[in-house]
Amino acid sequence: MDEQLIDLEVKLSFQDRMIQDLNEVVIRQQHEIEKLQVEIRSIRSQLTTTDSPQIRKQSEEEPPPHY
Repeated sequence: MDEQLIDLEVKLSFQDRMIQDLNEVVIRQQHEIEKLQVEIRSIRSQLTTTDSPQIRKQSEEEPPPHY
């Protein structure tokens, strides 16, 4: 009985550590997601405020010189 209790305590200890490790990973990922969202907003803002669009419709494109 005593051995089973020790086994359970060891397993619980490992599980607690694993939960802490996973929580740290989730926290880091959330920070990275937030940074990426800020970057995306910035890029969208830059694209919408550009005076001349960088991408033209295909009908507006001139054919390359070798045509």
